[in-house]
Amino acid sequence: MHTDDVLLRPATVADAPAMADVHVDCREANVGSMPAMVHTRETTHRWMTGRLEADSTGWVAERDGVVAGYLVLTDDWLDDLFLAPGETGHGLGAALLDVVKSERPGGFLLWVFE
Repeated sequence: MHTDDVLLRPATVADAPAMADVHVDCREANVGSMPAMVHTRETTHRWMTGRLEADSTGWVAERDGVVAGYLVLTDDWLDDLFLAPGETGHGLGAALLDVVKSERPGGFLLWVFE
């Protein structure tokens, strides 16, 4: 699935480090709106790898071969939807949310930071 110059595709375990980097970079860029990270980047890499090796479904949004955002679904939950700093406001989050809606047409659960 493409949206302009972005490729949306299912994630693989090989994507875990890039997804973890987006997660950490987004959290670090948004301290104040989101709680500060308490885990290291390396720990977050291992955590993301474990999630993708388990029963989670991941999708990545790539721009020019670089992961610009990702989502992770577990059962009926949208666990994560994160964009790299600088990627907001261009429709990338909406495109990833459309993936969630197509993957879970019966609905899904989520929680968000205020």
